[in-house]
Amino acid sequence: MKSNPEDRPDAAEALEKALKGLHPGAIYLFNGVSQTSAQIMPDFITAAGNQGYTFRLFTADPSFPDT
Repeated sequence: MKSNPEDRPDAAEALEKALKGLHPGAIYLFNGVSQTSAQIMPDFITAAGNQGYTFRLFTADPSFPDT
């Protein structure tokens, strides 16, 4: 079922919600086709990094090298 675009949060609200839920071990899945996800990604990465969080490549193949 498709969601109604009018029910989706704007970029500022989405970023606030994502950062509010940030905790050790958190795994985030951002929608690759969402304009809002694309808008907030740089700010989310910066804000989380400023809080000491790091980002790693997640893959099901353990032989794939980390970057």
